[in-house]
Amino acid sequence: MASAFDVIPSGTENHVITLTDGAAVRGRLVENGKPVENAEVGLIGRPRGGYGANLQLIGYPYEEIRIGTQPDGRFVITNVPVPADWYVYGKMGSLATRGCYWSCRVQHKARC
Repeated sequence: MASAFDVIPSGTENHVITLTDGAAVRGRLVENGKPVENAEVGLIGRPRGGYGANLQLIGYPYEEIRIGTQPDGRFVITNVPVPADWYVYGKMGSLATRGCYWSCRVQHKARC
């Protein structure tokens, strides 16, 4: 079984890749005790990553995930790969008129 970040070469050989379920990041965005609806929330791997020389993995190569808040301010981002560190944050474009910006580091079984 390949680990989550193995580089698998192309060619005629078959490779088996086992996928596993991810975690869920849940939260509620409030301002002065009232829910903030229709705000955009982002999630990005920490450290951000990609591939370097010889396709060597650097950091976490996940793209940003975005989701909106519900009328009660809640949001759920599902199938988040673990174990990885993440930052969840309010997107400035949707919160700029409120004069706020927040972020929270997310770790396995962490709360903020």
